[in-house]
Amino acid sequence: MNNYYQKNKRTLMKECKKVVEHPLIEEKVLLSHFDKQEISDLKKEVLEEFERLIPQIPFIGGDKNKRMTDFLIHTGWSLAIYRALSKRGMNIHQVGQIIYEISEIYYDSIHFLVKKFVKWYYFSRIAQYLFERNNRLRKKWNYPADFQGDLIKGDGKDFAVGYNYTECGNYKFLKEQNAVELTPYICLCDYALYRALGIGFKRTRTIGMNANHCDFRLKKNYETPRGWPPERLEEFKNYLN
Repeated sequence: MNNYYQKNKRTLMKECKKVVEHPLIEEKVLLSHFDKQEISDLKKEVLEEFERLIPQIPFIGGDKNKRMTDFLIHTGWSLAIYRALSKRGMNIHQVGQIIYEISEIYYDSIHFLVKKFVKWYYFSRIAQYLFERNNRLRKKWNYPADFQGDLIKGDGKDFAVGYNYTECGNYKFLKEQNAVELTPYICLCDYALYRALGIGFKRTRTIGMNANHCDFRLKKNYETPRGWPPERLEEFKNYLN
């Protein structure tokens, strides 16, 4: 089953390289911490680390569970960045900030027509049907490393959808990689994603922050807060307490 990632290795490396070599990421994030030569070495190291991680990403259905599979792949990018930065003496909070800022630039660069379509789609009847169908299928497939939880139906107007995730694939993957401390900072990237899409996103707890479930809520008339600094977020306040 893990051959899925090996078969798609060329595409996965291409996408990771697109992130690592994004000019705005270098200009707005990396140059505030490293000089040009260090950035060049860092990019190379991140790509090498991600290539090493590819066969270790858990299989949770591949293309038939693409949305969740993509989340695991993106977590692989972040883990590769974390390991490269840790070797340079950065602590988890510093790495978390860099990963969040990279995520902001990455998601903001999505074409505005794609953002517009995704925002429409999330509140459509088609999405409501597919959210329910996919959640049912994931329970049926029951891949051990997958995300699992209970769907809360939206009204198709102000409330798109909710999930109470009782199992987090990112948490399981990072725990397997002895990097579970990175999980809370991976969670923060959801704020960057939904802010970029213009979809209201609210959450008060996550499994990665020692809760028994993650309570995702997607709304129309709600402004998603920025995920950094995390101490302002309700989920992080609960975590610190």
